[in-house]
Amino acid sequence: MNVTSTATSVLGHVHADRGTLDLPLSDDRRAKVLAAARAKAWFENWVTQRLSNDGDAEDGIALLRESYDELRAGRDR
Repeated sequence: MNVTSTATSVLGHVHADRGTLDLPLSDDRRAKVLAAARAKAWFENWVTQRLSNDGDAEDGIALLRESYDELRAGRDR
């Protein structure tokens, strides 16, 4: 399932079979998320987060919200 914005930029997607949330992030944001161990590196500008419990899911929702806010802020400039 892809989670998209109204501008159709992909904010992330869930792999139910793997139990992960995968998100593309800007370089600076990706570095911060990886340094805080909120997710693991995946592809070049993507991270992957395991969805093992409610805490993981809540953090995943927070990551999606942060991505949406970043996208919206860039659009509002």
